[in-house]
Amino acid sequence: MRKALSAIGIVLLLLLAGCDFKEIDLRIFVLAIGVDPGEEEGTFKISLKLAIPQGEVTKIDEKMQILTEESPSISEALRRMKSKVEKELDYSHCKSIILGEGIARKDIQHVMDWAVRRRDVQLIVNFAVGRPEALQVLQVRPESERIPSNSLILAMSGQGTESPFITSVYSFQLMRNIYEKGIDPILPIIEAKGKSQFLINSTFAPRKMA
Repeated sequence: MRKALSAIGIVLLLLLAGCDFKEIDLRIFVLAIGVDPGEEEGTFKISLKLAIPQGEVTKIDEKMQILTEESPSISEALRRMKSKVEKELDYSHCKSIILGEGIARKDIQHVMDWAVRRRDVQLIVNFAVGRPEALQVLQVRPESERIPSNSLILAMSGQGTESPFITSVYSFQLMRNIYEKGIDPILPIIEAKGKSQFLINSTFAPRKMA
């Protein structure tokens, strides 16, 4: 009897799946996502701003990389971009989703649903509209920025500058305001001013869902 139980236990142990955790040096962190209309009708141009970890913690400037891919869906674009990097894309540190004006003026429901449903993207991601497009906003690198995309995070979350012209909108707030009666959703507009400066002093009102 004991031998039979031992055999069953060994078989069950063999059926257990191993740990799927990847070490930090095998991951690359996505800090911001940009969503623009694709060149073909009905497609999205997805841009990822990646932070490249550095070995020396005393380095002044952190390196960054931007990946871009077009696809009929956001999920498909992200799957294709995995073939462009040698490490696993990690979205747990993503703090900003920038919508191009072309996307914001049409329908943001697809992007919003994707962001809320994806389990590795936090519900406290800041939403904003990028002008003229999200990719150009992601490419802005202020001279005071030491960590990639940190200037956007500080400005949009209110953790850095405190300005009456900047409105912080999290993904869970946007979802609620779009469907809630009596509340109009608004998004801050981030305008790229060259390669080293952006301006946030206006808002955009996306279309409410019925």
